[in-house]
Amino acid sequence: RDITLHQKKNRRKMNTKYTIKNFRVFDEDGVSIELKPITILTGCNSSGKSSIVKSLLLLCDYFSSLKQDKENGKKVVLTAHELDFTKKPHNRLGKFSKLVNCKSEEKKVTFEIQIHSLMLGQDLNVELVFSGDEDNFNGYISSITIKKVDGTIIYSSKAGTASTGSRGVGRSGNLRCHHQFQLSNQHQG
Repeated sequence: RDITLHQKKNRRKMNTKYTIKNFRVFDEDGVSIELKPITILTGCNSSGKSSIVKSLLLLCDYFSSLKQDKENGKKVVLTAHELDFTKKPHNRLGKFSKLVNCKSEEKKVTFEIQIHSLMLGQDLNVELVFSGDEDNFNGYISSITIKKVDGTIIYSSKAGTASTGSRGVGRSGNLRCHHQFQLSNQHQG
């Protein structure tokens, strides 16, 4: 295929930083790995290789649900979907409370991915924190933080409130039940 010079300049290599905290063998300090087009995980037994893969599959399934909403013309609402342990292969993990690190005081799991925003022209860290539902069976999103690589917070929602940047724009409401995070085509990066 012919690729224009503009497309070559704007093509970005897949180099994504991925961090998981409080997931199975990984404690609250977590682990960060660089995902490249080919990533090989090596290590001793029970060192977390399978945990990394299982966390990626779980998060990928969550994002697939959001993508399916968009493709079906529905409003994309991040809180509309949970980490679902009722379907394969996640049902083999048991339930949300079983995947939280056993030494954890905070019964939450954190996924953080670094993505490149075309709109802002820079890398961003997107942190999604999940908590257990009433039965601790499935996990629901309890906070979202979007930061620049230097740590500057662009968007944060914790404990039922949301704000964007230093403008102090905020909305309050229960994150799980009432607060809806929407992605529109014009704001996707």
